[in-house]
Amino acid sequence: FSLYLWNLTRTLYVIKEIRKCLPKVIIIVGGPEVTEEFNYIASEKADFSIIGEGENSFVQLIKHFLGNKPSLETISNLAFKNGDKIIHNPYFDTITDINDIPSPFLSGCLDPRLYNRYWLETMKWCPHRCKYCLYYYRSRIRNPFYSLDRIEEELNYAKKLGLRSIDLHDSAFNLNPKFREICKIIQKINKDKSLKISLFLEAEILKPEDVELLSSINITWAEIGLQSINPETLKKIERNVDLGQWLNGINLLKKKNI
Repeated sequence: FSLYLWNLTRTLYVIKEIRKCLPKVIIIVGGPEVTEEFNYIASEKADFSIIGEGENSFVQLIKHFLGNKPSLETISNLAFKNGDKIIHNPYFDTITDINDIPSPFLSGCLDPRLYNRYWLETMKWCPHRCKYCLYYYRSRIRNPFYSLDRIEEELNYAKKLGLRSIDLHDSAFNLNPKFREICKIIQKINKDKSLKISLFLEAEILKPEDVELLSSINITWAEIGLQSINPETLKKIERNVDLGQWLNGINLLKKKNI
């Protein structure tokens, strides 16, 4: 189970009900709500916790169940019980290139037609270090940017399946150093504008030419995060926002009906 603020209470209830029916089942939890401070193993709601990035750790844990290798002690970010003691493994730098993680859609693990939409990230990276946010900690991978070839393959696949919606789930799409190149790939694939695209943007850095490009790729809506207008709050969360620039970016979007 992946535990988030919005699904935590519901998921813990589901886990409790599963335990009643299947007392020997192995339960693994991960996601933003899993931390060393708030442990689900101590309360016996989970057998294993994965703290932070889980793609590689989860695969290693499944391999351990299948053949006892690797040993639990060598799996990155894993927490588990050894007798009465809870062991927290350190973070091992296991993934150096984000492109080593296969696409759940292209590999056939998930069928996006079930949802009639395609979720896509172009990167796992953010330059900001907002105190409340996980994105900076997800940026530790040496290469956190998906290749242009992979992004193009994903978009072509979505188009081929006849999907109507693409959700770009980057922290802010226009922070990607290859933002303009990706827009041009989308332009080429979405000439008929049959794909509706939604995304997250950072308004402060938008230029007129960026907004022109965004307008050309059929953006249906953009989410703009304004952390706060309170200088004291911004200082505490360690995020600088130029409100004048932010308003300028918003107005540029409005002029293009985004």
